[in-house]
Order: sequence, then C-alpha cells, then structure tokens
Amino acid sequence: MEKKPLQGRQITSADVLTAYGNDQTSLRGGLFLQKLYFNNILHDNRRVTPDDVIQEFKRVPDQENVWESAIEHFEHKVERMRASHLARFEQEFSLRGGLLLHGHRVTPGDGSHADAVTASAAETPESLSKTGESGFPDNQAPPLNALTLKALEIIQEINDSDSKLPLRITGPCAGFFQNRCSSFDDIDIICPTEESAQKLFEKMAALNTDRDSEIRARFQLIPGCKDIRLPKISIIRLKDGGLGTAQKLDIYITFDDSLSDESGVVSGFFHPDVGRLVWCLSLAEETRLLNTTLKLLADNLDSLTEQVKEKKFHINRNVLFGLPKDTDERIYGLLMRCLITLHEGKQFIAMHAEEEPDEQIKEQQQDLHALTEKLQAKLQHHPHREALEHSVNHWLSTTPGKNVTEINRQIYIETLLAMLH
Repeated sequence: MEKKPLQGRQITSADVLTAYGNDQTSLRGGLFLQKLYFNNILHDNRRVTPDDVIQEFKRVPDQENVWESAIEHFEHKVERMRASHLARFEQEFSLRGGLLLHGHRVTPGDGSHADAVTASAAETPESLSKTGESGFPDNQAPPLNALTLKALEIIQEINDSDSKLPLRITGPCAGFFQNRCSSFDDIDIICPTEESAQKLFEKMAALNTDRDSEIRARFQLIPGCKDIRLPKISIIRLKDGGLGTAQKLDIYITFDDSLSDESGVVSGFFHPDVGRLVWCLSLAEETRLLNTTLKLLADNLDSLTEQVKEKKFHINRNVLFGLPKDTDERIYGLLMRCLITLHEGKQFIAMHAEEEPDEQIKEQQQDLHALTEKLQAKLQHHPHREALEHSVNHWLSTTPGKNVTEINRQIYIETLLAMLH
C-alpha cells in the first residue's frame, strides 16, 4: 500500500477504517482489513489477524447472510494460502535434501520431514506472531520494508533455480533471520565465483530498464585484499523513490571460493513478510570463516602493517580511515579493520554462549576464544596503538553527533577503541 499525502498529510490504515466505519451498508471495511492481512501490511503498528477481519465483517448488520458469505470466502482463502505454503515447502525440501529448517536438519527420507514442513507451511502471519515459531523474540517478527522484500525476492528466485545455492546470505541479515540480530541495514552475500553472482547483477540491472519500477540499482566494485580475507566486493545500491519516503539498501557481494559444500552449510528460515524460506549461511560456517579471518590477522599483522605502508592494498568497509590521507591513516585503517573483526569475534562468542553446544562447532568455539585473545594481544602491543587512540579520541571530541545514526556510530567506535585495553 503506497503512502501518498492527501491535503498535506499522510493517510493511515486507521483513517481508512474509520471512514469505512461510518458506512453500515457494505463490507468494505472488512475487505480492506482482508487486503492488509494477505499483504502483510501493519495496521496500528501490528499485524492484522483473521479474527480482526472476521470481526470487521460482523460489524455490518446482517443482510441475507452477506457477511457470513464473506467470512466463509475469507476463511477459504486463508486455507488455500496455507496449502500453498505446504506445497512450496515440500517442493523445496524434496529438491534440497539434508538442509536445515530453523536450524534443525531435515531430509526427505526422514520421518520427521513431513511434520517439520507442515508446521512451517502452516505459519501464516497471525500464527507466527502468536507462537514465535518464526524465531523472533517478543512474539513479533519485525516487518521488512518493500525495498528489502524486493531484494530478497530476487535473491531467493535465483537460489530456487539453482540447487547448489550459490547466493549465501550472511552477516547481520542472516543473524536477523536466525534470531541473532534484532535488525540489519544491508544484505551481505557470499558467492563462490564471480559467475555465480551474474544472475543477480542481471536481475538487479533489469530494475533500471523497467519503466513501471520506482526501484533503481547502481553498481560499484571495491578491490580487496585476500591476505586479510577482504576479497573483491561488488556493491549493488538500491534506491526506491516511490514509497512515500525514499528507501535505500546496499547489497554487498563477496566472492569467496573457500566455502565448503558439506551438508549443513545453509539453513532455511521463514519470515512472514517474505512468505518463503530465506537461505542463510549457518552459524557454524560463519564461525569457520570468521576464525580464518581472525587467524590471518593475528598471524600476519606485522607484515600487513608493512604492506599498508607501501600501499600494496586498500582497506575497505571501514568505520574510520576508509579514505586515508597519509601513511599513518592507512595503518590506522588496518588496525580499525582488526578491531571490527575482533568485535565481531566477541559477539560470536556471546552468541555461542547462548546456544546449546553442538559437536559440529565445539572445536570452532575453542578456536574462536583462542584467536580473539591472540588478536587482541597483538593489537594491544602494536607500535601504532597509542597514535591510533590519540587520533580516534581527537575525532570523537571534535565531531559532535547530530542525529541518532551519528551518535550510534560514535558509541560503536568507542566500543572498538576500548578493546585496545
């Protein structure tokens, strides 16, 4: 439902329903709520339930059982939607044997397969918000905006057409669907080869040629450094100007051929807004990749510092010193990158502490602890540590936060700096 101003103000769903409330001769109020329900659109900051729709239909005085027929038709559509979910889930799991559903392994030959698939397929928006089976806390799955939904739709279309799942969602976005993050700003994807991302580029580029689409895509290539697991990255920047308020979304595509093909690498998670499984990198595989990065940084920090001095590579995706002015700032950029990775390692330690130990990741957990301690010690004794602290503290004292985003960025940088002690 596109939000457009009327007489200088935004019209809400509550305004529409209030207007329909004055009409005692039609079912338009119920039909309006029904549309919100099937499109997963919030009403008064909450999801519409079937009971909301039914009660709105009943508000109209019964005339020749009109509202009873409307309710019967609505309930039939709800059942058809559930059946559609079931059929799609059964198809996906038949094609993708050995994958995980909500973190649990399910195979087509497993006796628990049908029950697991049926349970997930039956998760309509209202049942998800009541039971919490979607994996989200507080019994409420956070809504996703239209731009994010469009990007996820394209990503999942590509994955559905390739049983090898070349596009693996990782980072905060994967954490969001696995109930490890409360929100995410961008979508991170890991591809084994550049060719595996070509379909995504083509589909995103097609948005620019669709005259009916308000979404526009822009592409950027950032060189990386394999020595610190910063391979070449492609960025797709999406912008939607047709949703009342402008929305932006960055999709970061990292090319990495080190991903294993072992069963359990990818796990499917359901979100009611998406309406299908979202295939994400498993926590175990993310931990393995993070451990590899931590080890490379801890073992090679001295030599990497020398390489940075000689301008042999550029550090990308840095919270500070992303555009270094001199040799010192290039070194500071490397150290900030190390702190970012170290902070991520500590976050993963906290996440693992809340998980019941799994044989698959016990060894990775031990490595994670050891490698974060090693990298932190290397940073604490780095010859440029004090200079980095002085430079960052000067930036913090001379750059007042003007809004919530800037203030949160400063808090994050202060958190990174604290790890040097």
